[in-house]
Amino acid sequence: MSQTLQRFVLRSERWATLLAATLHNLSIMIVLPGLILLVAVDVVMRYVFNASIQGGTEIAGLMLLLVFVSSMPYCTLRHGNVYMEAIYSRTSGRARWLLDMLSTLCGLAFMSLFALEASHLFRDMIRYNEGGVLIDIPYWPFAGVMFLCGAFVSVVFLLHFLRLAAGLPINREEFADE
Repeated sequence: MSQTLQRFVLRSERWATLLAATLHNLSIMIVLPGLILLVAVDVVMRYVFNASIQGGTEIAGLMLLLVFVSSMPYCTLRHGNVYMEAIYSRTSGRARWLLDMLSTLCGLAFMSLFALEASHLFRDMIRYNEGGVLIDIPYWPFAGVMFLCGAFVSVVFLLHFLRLAAGLPINREEFADE
């Protein structure tokens, strides 16, 4: 049973990493340069022409949201989440396993609630046709991305839990130099 679970976890983590890296890279290569360009053009317009892009701040906020939430699965898979190095570095064996299990379960609970709330937000934004104040952009696609990425991170935390249950360690130092 343990060997089967280990193979399942390792295979699932490879697929999840491929999907998360693709999502992260698309966000970094498309949305982030667009955000930089938007802010740069808005600054030039504001200081040179004494005018700004209508809804520029709103668009920038939505783009920043996309960059953030689309990178959460990749960050979680690479064990880039915040943890207390001062305590974690002084533990080993069973204590480290317990800390990993506790942090994984807390992450799973938090991200599951995040995804649940984002799904309610997504539903309500469609129902009430919520959108931008200064621009005519509906907000529901952004809430949908928040929901999908939150659900994806919940699955990643579930994979971390299964990894620990299968007896596989979580090696945070593996990605420390990246």
